[in-house]
Amino acid sequence: MRGGNGTCWLMKGQQARGQREEPELQQRGSLQIEERFMFDAQMLITTGTDHSVFSPWMLRGGDNLRATLEVVKRGSSATITVRVFTKNSEDAGDGADADSATTLAGGVAGRYVAEWASNAGKGAKAMVRYKFTVSGAEGDWTLFRMLPATWFDSVSA
Repeated sequence: MRGGNGTCWLMKGQQARGQREEPELQQRGSLQIEERFMFDAQMLITTGTDHSVFSPWMLRGGDNLRATLEVVKRGSSATITVRVFTKNSEDAGDGADADSATTLAGGVAGRYVAEWASNAGKGAKAMVRYKFTVSGAEGDWTLFRMLPATWFDSVSA
């Protein structure tokens, strides 16, 4: 699929083992919400300018989100940045940044982890999604996946 202003392409990668299960979708108004979500084997390519792609919306599963980005491989000096956006189902638009101070960034191959708390910044609303931004020189690319989100509730003594 071609990105918004034509600077980035998003391509589905190959599955290494077996067939991918189709996600369970829930209809909420005009939005389709994924119950289980793993952004698997995706490649973002840039033509020299930063470009962003949003994931589908998923339901918030707790007070806190632990997200894991796995960079499988990259071309040259490409980097990928992940932010979390949130909104309620009745809200229009792309949503608001859940916590502008928290960013998940990956460069070289490996796993990167970050946590977002629902009380940080504006806090997470009913639905959340990722915003992936790839940057680098013309032709740079990043092959990555987002592992399933880990949600957990806050505890106080």
